Amino acid sequence: MAVIKSTLTLIRDRLDQHLGNLEPRPDEWVVLSNVVNNDGRVEERTRNKLAMMVVNVEQDTTISTYNPTVPGRGNVYTVVAPPIYVNLLVMFYANFTGTSYPQGLAVLSSTLSFFQQTPVFTHQNLPGLDPSVDRLAFELNSTDLTALNHLLGAAGVKSLPCVLYKVRALVFRSGMPVAEVPAAERLDPNG
Repeated sequence: MAVIKSTLTLIRDRLDQHLGNLEPRPDEWVVLSNVVNNDGRVEERTRNKLAMMVVNVEQDTTISTYNPTVPGRGNVYTVVAPPIYVNLLVMFYANFTGTSYPQGLAVLSSTLSFFQQTPVFTHQNLPGLDPSVDRLAFELNSTDLTALNHLLGAAGVKSLPCVLYKVRALVFRSGMPVAEVPAAERLDPNG
């Protein structure tokens, strides 16, 4: 899961820099964190911040470019396990209450603008992206109020403005050989 952590940290840093350029402040705008701890208490570092948290990890079965064999040494091919393509559902939760509530709306609006301007991240526009990730696409995820209510309840948070993005697609490849097979030899058609 190091790929998920490093990827989301890069996105968090880029978004935080964007928000800081719009309205400088002494501390960060965006934190990669749950809003509520497992014991039910609010994570203090998320107060008056945009909390970025993964709310689901799902396999993307629409991508199928699997080649089970790769050239090995000599006349041998290595059979490898198929890669797993993973999508993340990431919530940006504006944890601003009381008199700070309007500021939370502004931060959420700027977050929407940020991903509208840059919906796809590659190695060219996001240096440091893990080599196994070719591109990340951020798609706004429309969720009905009932599903959103269940999701917020599962996260242990109250209803505050938030936005969900589906982040496509992280690739997990083991690279470990499953077997080795000899290369097919040319058959003589004349027998």
